[in-house]
Amino acid sequence: MSVSIVINGRLWGLIACHHMSRKLVPYAIRMAADVLAQVMASTIHSIESRLDADLAEQSARVRTALVESLLLDEDPLDTLGAHARALMSASGAQALLATQHGKTVVYCASAGGAQSELPAGLADAIVASLPEQHHDLVVREMTADWPPALHPLLGKWVGLLAMPFDPIAHGWCVLLRTEQIEQVAWGGRPEKIAAGPLGERLTPRGSFDAWYETVRGSAHPWEPAVLANARLTLAELVRAISAHRAQTEATRAQLLAMLGHDLRDPLHSINMAGMVLERTGSASGNQPTLGKRIQSSTNRMQRMIGQVLDMSRIDRGMGLGSALEPVELAPLVDDLLDEARMAYPAIDFALDCTEPAIVNADSSRLAQVLSNLLSNARHHGEPGKPIGVCLKREDGQAVIEVSNVGKPIPSDVAASLFNPFKRTSLNNPRNRSGMGLGLYIAQQIVREHRGEIRYRHEDERVIFEVRLPLA
Repeated sequence: MSVSIVINGRLWGLIACHHMSRKLVPYAIRMAADVLAQVMASTIHSIESRLDADLAEQSARVRTALVESLLLDEDPLDTLGAHARALMSASGAQALLATQHGKTVVYCASAGGAQSELPAGLADAIVASLPEQHHDLVVREMTADWPPALHPLLGKWVGLLAMPFDPIAHGWCVLLRTEQIEQVAWGGRPEKIAAGPLGERLTPRGSFDAWYETVRGSAHPWEPAVLANARLTLAELVRAISAHRAQTEATRAQLLAMLGHDLRDPLHSINMAGMVLERTGSASGNQPTLGKRIQSSTNRMQRMIGQVLDMSRIDRGMGLGSALEPVELAPLVDDLLDEARMAYPAIDFALDCTEPAIVNADSSRLAQVLSNLLSNARHHGEPGKPIGVCLKREDGQAVIEVSNVGKPIPSDVAASLFNPFKRTSLNNPRNRSGMGLGLYIAQQIVREHRGEIRYRHEDERVIFEVRLPLA
């Protein structure tokens, strides 16, 4: 005979009764057992409800504190680290892993801080196993839920609850649970079939010796209340990160616009003073070195400010304001090459090929694109090697190629060539004043001309190609 303990329509457990021989249980005892099961179910349900309410209250406090910190702190990883202990306590986790923009931090409850007890390489492997651009929870409760390649690394860390708080930057808050080794006592071996007088069917066992089984490779399952609170926490994290990003972008755009406009006037005055110094030095027979240096510096700063202003216009969706008219490309390319040769006489700028081509374009904006490509070739090409320029027509398009001798650009860098504020540009020792905006703005200009700009490596040369429809 068995007495079921049912809570909310779910079988919570059983009271199993055995007897060595056939026994008729009186109706009164059966009713008493049924009442006992209902009382147990009600008591257990009250205990679980109280625990769920306490957990929900604790999680709400943690969420509130976490969101308040996120809105004030610049780095979400630092904020998650500061609240790691509270998050682990509210979810019954033993470790927390946070990652964003390729940076990963780990906190363990037993280590008392940022000391990680995860096996070497496991944190990076966990981050790599999480899906890209995912927007919902990822739940794993046993070894079989993980990719097979990670099984040798997992050790005791088999439970995972991951919240994608910043899908754009692969930002995750990951809670981890350790393996729960459990010894289960069965009333006999479960898979063993006892054959009785009526054959292989449900038959009273001849022996009631306990058979013990050790269960491994499973963490304690994530409770429904923990999952519900995790979804609420995820929603708050996403909302806070989105608000912070929107505020940052708006502030950056405003700062870029203010910076560009406020610096233009004083730079113009400095440039004029440099011209006066240069003419004064020439008239007196002295070398006008100081005036030229001032002009060179202010011209470079003006180019940077021009990029900042262009970036601000693009960010605000205003476009670059190109005025299109028929432009003959050959004279434009010749003028830019002559200007480059005069400014850098030690560098060989070679016109490898030229064909007549007319396009509808804004000549000043197009000159900005080509000047940027020549500048990049000068900064990144091998010293002493020529920089080549070719103008040709191909498939109804005008094609301008700027090339320099150099190694192929690594694939991970090539994937972000036309992104603004690239780290590779900001850390280039041969172009310390570069901000990583040139190629991004060049791409926007070419797109406004209904063209495209590409990179390729061919014959040991780095080649940037601009394609524009012929007029």
